[in-house]
Amino acid sequence: MDIKQRSPQDKHLNKGNCDFISIYHQNIRKLRNKTQEILSHLHPNLPHVICLTEHHLRAQELNYVSMENYTIGAQFCRSDFQRGGVIMYVHSCLNFTNIDLSAYCKQKINRVCAVKIKTNSQFMCIIAVYIPPTGNYNYFLQQLDEVRKILYSPTTCLIVCGDLNINYLIENEQKRQLDNLLLIYNLTGTVNFPTRINQTATATAIDNLIIDISQYDHYSVRPFYNDLSDHDAQILTLKTPIYTQFESEKFIRIIDKETTSDFIYKLSTESWDSTFDNNYVDIMFNSFINTYLRIYYSSFPYKKIKRRTTKYSWLTMGIITSCRRKRELFLLLRSGNNPALKQHYKLYCKTLTKVIKEAKRMTFSDRILKSNNKSKTTWGTVNELTGKQQLTHEILKLDIDSNHLTNQHNIAEALNKYFATTSETIKPSLGTKKKILNIHMIIKINTLMTQLLP
Repeated sequence: MDIKQRSPQDKHLNKGNCDFISIYHQNIRKLRNKTQEILSHLHPNLPHVICLTEHHLRAQELNYVSMENYTIGAQFCRSDFQRGGVIMYVHSCLNFTNIDLSAYCKQKINRVCAVKIKTNSQFMCIIAVYIPPTGNYNYFLQQLDEVRKILYSPTTCLIVCGDLNINYLIENEQKRQLDNLLLIYNLTGTVNFPTRINQTATATAIDNLIIDISQYDHYSVRPFYNDLSDHDAQILTLKTPIYTQFESEKFIRIIDKETTSDFIYKLSTESWDSTFDNNYVDIMFNSFINTYLRIYYSSFPYKKIKRRTTKYSWLTMGIITSCRRKRELFLLLRSGNNPALKQHYKLYCKTLTKVIKEAKRMTFSDRILKSNNKSKTTWGTVNELTGKQQLTHEILKLDIDSNHLTNQHNIAEALNKYFATTSETIKPSLGTKKKILNIHMIIKINTLMTQLLP
């Protein structure tokens, strides 16, 4: 069932709630130099999670291939061979937890990574998988079953997306084996349209999005065409309420030439009698701090400002229109065999790529030129482009003596109790160590005295 598409940038997200979640998957066949165009095609309906298979990048390269307003939630890179790999980008409006599944990955057989996202009613575990055409399929089924056993629980919803290299448009033995395994957990493949059409016009559905359809009253799966790979993308939209963490306002202190001059003047006119009229160092220090902070707070008051929105300033209406036109030309080219159209389309794609790069360069250059603090703005731009973000993610689950705590208040109480009583538990052991240390010191002193005395 179709659901009206909305972007994580919509104003209703600032209120802290969203009534749907969207997941984008594509076998990207080399991610380098494609991130800007992916966002350009998807804007303004940006998905919450972007899953990409076959990114062809090393682990150290992923730190420099970022997407604005997205964080790398999970990833796997091949260390001994080229190509392959899976990566998941999570929008900054979501809280998530990375799930380490590296023990279930094997070179040339299967690659898998996962993140856990908290919805209003349950946890959602999204698993990204890539199976190469020459991989050991039986081994993949065994590992997939093991992963599901670990992650499955009554309060956790499993979603599997990836390039499985199993054609779901025709009946085959591999499809039947996978379906039988999925039925154990009430999971179903939802992609029933071609995801790859090769040069001989052979259509296959080897990419899939697998969910438990009984848990969702409304969901939609649709293809998305951008010609960034020989695989078409798929977008899954689930109607489920989730909490988002956009904050539209924050408080900062006003620090400029005027307030700084006021601060210096007040410090110079302060008598500091309460500080120097006492002989105790602790009292003098506390008096100094109190006086200093009183002046500081009065000179540099708080000011409420709006946070910079997540709009892509470099993404102009012209680029959005050009991306739409590129998708139209791609579908025309796929449906026919026109050499002139093919030549025009290739030139159009090259021009669009250059325009996106130049627009982004001009935007950041203009931001730095107009800044009063060019060094700070430059480093802020560098951190933005390299994906360095200071994010804090809440603890979603805590296991204590086989008890699973998910309530945030109970987790806080458990941590407070642990740190409040931990000194009592380690005190006896410290006492024993201290006694042993004293004995060793006595023996050492006696040995030295023996050597010194005749």
